[in-house]
Amino acid sequence: MKAPTVEGATGTIDTNWTGKAEAAKKALETDDFVMVHIEAPDECGHQGDLEGKVRSIELVDSEIVGPIWRKSKEMGPARILILPDHYTPVKLRTHVGNPVPFLISGNGVFEGDAERISEIKANEDPDLVVDEGHKLIQLLFY
Repeated sequence: MKAPTVEGATGTIDTNWTGKAEAAKKALETDDFVMVHIEAPDECGHQGDLEGKVRSIELVDSEIVGPIWRKSKEMGPARILILPDHYTPVKLRTHVGNPVPFLISGNGVFEGDAERISEIKANEDPDLVVDEGHKLIQLLFY
């Protein structure tokens, strides 16, 4: 995998959102798989910053997911997987081992009945838990 350098990528809410999205969109022109790591929601969780965590998740949606998803669909059939790498509750300000919410969508993905995804939903519904990471990746690629 290639890791482009994005000027202004900070790992916090003031990161270069547009630069990250542009680098991913450019990678889609030559690569079949693109991964974008966004640290801001996790860092806001560590700081106990609820408003920042909510805002950073909104920015992930509007500045990263939306533009990259639109570009990927222009390239042909596509799938997208969105998830945090771990659960970092604002109240606890540290990582915990709880299941994390995820969303997978795109060509060939069956439609589920979830109306929303959240950390609470991931903890309440055992049917939504994927215990082994390789099984989640198989959902993305197959």
